[in-house]
Amino acid sequence: RAWINKAQKSSSRQINHLLSKEIETGRSNRFAAYVLAILKASLNLAVKWELLSRNPALMVSPPKVGFTVPETWNAQELQKFLDHIKDDRWAGIYFLACTGIRKGEILGVPLNALHLDKGYLVVIQALYYTKERGVIFQEPKTKKSRRMIVLPDSVKDALEVHLRKRKKLSRSPSWKDSGLVFTPVTPLVTDRCPEYRKSSKSTLQNHAHFS
Repeated sequence: RAWINKAQKSSSRQINHLLSKEIETGRSNRFAAYVLAILKASLNLAVKWELLSRNPALMVSPPKVGFTVPETWNAQELQKFLDHIKDDRWAGIYFLACTGIRKGEILGVPLNALHLDKGYLVVIQALYYTKERGVIFQEPKTKKSRRMIVLPDSVKDALEVHLRKRKKLSRSPSWKDSGLVFTPVTPLVTDRCPEYRKSSKSTLQNHAHFS
């Protein structure tokens, strides 16, 4: 109960001091706001359980979080990039990113969720890589996240090329099929091209209809 005793003696000024210290040590305002949100939720729970009589964090205003406009490519630069990587083993990933689908969702697309003949795919899971657990799959957290992505003709063409390459590679005795569109599974697929790292999500999303 030591933390409860400390929380009971805490004031909003002390919490403000804590957040200021975090920012002074190099933490971002967004991080400090995240810390405050967790603290508010934790202390609210303590009040609900009658461990505390009040929540001092409710009197603290979160630090302002600035918004930086990302640097993005224009349509010509994006098309130049796509032309440059069109013959790459993973070109389908970059073309698919132009639909606004997230990286983890792209890497997690199973073959049975891709319907090229009908011109769409369905987002049913996302793939993530962690040092602790390796490759993991997660289902969409909300109904809105479980959605259908309509594919422009240029994206369909790129995916058809990718699937032909995939089929050819699958004939190798060393091939290990994961059941995903983009096999083999690797956390580094979208990090191999410096142009991709330089680009931003909004760059690809803003020019989804580049065909």
